[in-house]
Amino acid sequence: MKQSFSLCKSEIIRGHNSFNDIFKSSYKLSSGRIKLFYNRSKPNFNSPHSIIKVGFVISAKRIHSAVLRNRAKRLLKEAYRNVKNNNPLHINSEVLIGLSDYGYEVFKKKNELEYRLLRNDIADAFSV
Repeated sequence: MKQSFSLCKSEIIRGHNSFNDIFKSSYKLSSGRIKLFYNRSKPNFNSPHSIIKVGFVISAKRIHSAVLRNRAKRLLKEAYRNVKNNNPLHINSEVLIGLSDYGYEVFKKKNELEYRLLRNDIADAFSV
């Protein structure tokens, strides 16, 4: 069976209230340059595989330029898209992926994030 590396609309968290709910009642995990906020849903035994819905967040207070925030979000999306099929956690969950304090520091110094390092950090976070 061919693996799909696309990120469908059904896999993306939408709506301000959805993001707020996850921030309020989530577990937090940092791995290098990224920080994950995640909620685990009750398992659905009728579903043959897990469903992970994902959102991407970058603080406007820490990165003022919208152009740079969008660039950071695009890099996070691309990194997640390439490692999502390697997820050993077969759970239903909602995950927000953002930059950790260290990630913001690196971004401020260089005004750039390295895709390769972000991909490795996301893969490490999902393997925990």
